[in-house]
Parts: sequence; structure tokens; C-alpha cells
Amino acid sequence: MTDRGTGAEERWYDPSGHSGERALLRWRTPFDPALPPEPGWRAYALGYRRAFERLVDSIPMQQGHDTLVYPIVWLARHAMEVALKALIVAFKEELGMGEGFKLNHNLLGLREKAERLVRKLGAEEDEALSRVREGIAKIAGLDPDGTRFRYPEARDGTPSTTEAAINLDVLSEVVIGVLDALEAERAWVEDEGEDRRMQAAEEAANEWLASLPDEVRDEYINEEEQIWSAWMMEASRD
Repeated sequence: MTDRGTGAEERWYDPSGHSGERALLRWRTPFDPALPPEPGWRAYALGYRRAFERLVDSIPMQQGHDTLVYPIVWLARHAMEVALKALIVAFKEELGMGEGFKLNHNLLGLREKAERLVRKLGAEEDEALSRVREGIAKIAGLDPDGTRFRYPEARDGTPSTTEAAINLDVLSEVVIGVLDALEAERAWVEDEGEDRRMQAAEEAANEWLASLPDEVRDEYINEEEQIWSAWMMEASRD
């Protein structure tokens, strides 16, 4: 880190400096500046996931990793929670399905809501759905409300945890499996949303074309056929 000098003002939100010294909090997609700035729910989910993975991967090289278990388990649970919320948001934004979610930390309730939407989209009960449900239930059982690994004591003063140890390899396998599945479901929703938008655009274009006089419509159709033929000829040469 660059020495700012004794007494120098700490400019938390100053975007200047070497790229290794700063992290962008807001950015826009390079493909469409009109879109709202990121990050959204998915970016947060990815951030917590990456932090979890890096901490777990660092364990063989770390001393005193027994103290790292607390942020590791909390990050695992929080990554799962935010990924579930990202999936629910995707359903609402991409397909107009669902009503969002309540601002709580109930993993089982979030998955129940998300799974109802996934089933409405056409998913059937299979091993993959069952594994996601079971994995989320395991993490929810380990930390029901997201506080057991944040503080050493519960609100009533009792110890937050009573277990002697946690197998981090098993934890990582369960968490990564669930997060991969949730990401696949979210991508499915986005693909479905894109397909529906393309279909709607095609239907609107066809309605517009049908409203034109015959001679004008024929000109557009002929131009489209000419463009398609030219593209096919170029593609055949490659």
C-alpha cells in the first residue's frame, strides 16, 4: 500500500491510485451504458463466494486457521443467502414472476420461494433439485439465522456454538455445489428472459410488417432475403 503520510486524510472513496489499491464499487456494462449501474445482487453473491473460496484455499498455508473458521462459515452462509435472493430478483426482473422477498435471513424460506418459481418455469423434481434443497438445509441447520459464527454468544448469553470442530472440506463441497446450482438456475432465468424478449420483438416486427402496403412490405422482404443470401455465401467461404 502507498504511504499517504502521517496525518493524511483517509480518502475512502477516492478512485485514484494504482489498481491494486482500489476496488470499484459502481460500474456500468461496456455493452449498454443505458443499463443501471452494477453491482447488483449477483455481484454481491459472487463477491462473498470468492472471499469464501479464497479463505478455504488458503487454509493449508495458514497458521491458526481455527480462528478463520468463523468468517469462513459466515461467508459460506451469506454467499448462499445472497445467491438465493439474486435468483428471486432475476425471476422478477427477467420474467415478471414472483414478488421479491422479505428482508430476512431465512435460507429455507428463500429456497422454498425460489424453488416454486423454478418449478413454474418447467423444472421437475430430480436429483439436482434435491441436492440443492438438502445442501441449503444443512447450512441452515449449521447456522439458522446467520449469527452463530458472527458472535461467540447468542442474545441470551449462551455459547453460539457447541460443536468441537467443522470439516472445511465437507463444508466447501456442499456450499460450492449449491452455489453452482443456484448460478445455473439464475442463468436459465436470464436465457428464458432473453428468449421471450426476442420473441416479443419478432412478433412486433411481424405485426408492423403486416401493416405496410403490399409493395413496401415486398421490398423489405426482398432486402432481408438478399442480406441472408449474402451472409450465407460469405460463411460458406470460411
